[in-house]
Amino acid sequence: MDFNASALQEALRARYDGFRSDTELPPILARRLSSPLLVAVSDSWLASKFRILVVGQEVLGWSFSEGSYYDWSFAPIRNFQDFKANADAVEALIQGYKNFDYSKYQPENARGPFWSAYRKLRIALEGDVDSSILWTNLFRMSIDGGSVFRNGSPDEILSLCEVQTGLLTDEIGILKPNVVVFFTGPNYDHALARECPTIEYSAFESRTARVAAVLSHPKLPPCSIRTYHPGYLRRRGLWPILDEVIRLIRNSFDTDEVKTQS
Repeated sequence: MDFNASALQEALRARYDGFRSDTELPPILARRLSSPLLVAVSDSWLASKFRILVVGQEVLGWSFSEGSYYDWSFAPIRNFQDFKANADAVEALIQGYKNFDYSKYQPENARGPFWSAYRKLRIALEGDVDSSILWTNLFRMSIDGGSVFRNGSPDEILSLCEVQTGLLTDEIGILKPNVVVFFTGPNYDHALARECPTIEYSAFESRTARVAAVLSHPKLPPCSIRTYHPGYLRRRGLWPILDEVIRLIRNSFDTDEVKTQS
């Protein structure tokens, strides 16, 4: 496969098409789920220095229709049921990812902890070039517009884990990032372990592995890091961990090595 934005997007699109066609969920749950987050590849990410993929927990609502700040030429996709019903839903949600543009047009959301942390990494490591760091999520959909773990029953959470297992590692396999930063926190480790069953955690700096860890698994790049969600980092006065993450990423590569990773 050629390593360019068009080829990578086609590979992702094929994987997402398979996810759409193969995934069956109870109708009530499908209506409660958001539409899934599907990644759009950018030229600026391919040209970036470190080629970083940030992984969050789940979206807090993710729906698209004719909107105030973007053109929408597709049928509304408000939930997973719409995603299954609309034949062009994969293409629509890739476009939705582009429209959202890393919360660029949602000032209140952009000031929140997740996007503040995202921009801190982008400013420090990629010169704040738009879309030079990609973003995806461990859980592809949210439940009732919020946390899978707070809003889902044990059976519903298990169902989501089962239908999405392999999707994240397939994204990573297609994109081949040099760095993956998981802002998922230890409470999501069991969901991460479904993706990477033999994953190992090693503490870095002066932190315990529960707080901040380098991850080791064959399906992850050597520079893979897991720490708390930025909301928790901010609430608990742990924001300086981001500086440690930045330092670890820089120290993991020398200047000539980064560009050759593929």
